[in-house]
Amino acid sequence: MSDGKGPSGATKLMTCRSSLPAGVVVQFWELLEPVVALLADPIKGNQSFQQFEYLTVQARKWLERYPGGDYPQGEERIALRDPWRTIDGV
Repeated sequence: MSDGKGPSGATKLMTCRSSLPAGVVVQFWELLEPVVALLADPIKGNQSFQQFEYLTVQARKWLERYPGGDYPQGEERIALRDPWRTIDGV
């Protein structure tokens, strides 16, 4: 069983691009940016949230490249059933 660490013991980065929607990452950065700015070192900048900042930069690039998502054109989609649709009056 893998412990999620590479040969040097460093934690492997997740490579599955769909594991966390890019739009959610960007939205959370926008909410947390004022806090990150308060915690940033005046000389070194953002040290506490570097990984989150990097993830946000990558998410923004992905959204720019795939504004409509990257689901393959012409592939079958699953019909989503919303059990609350009638309750919501939609």
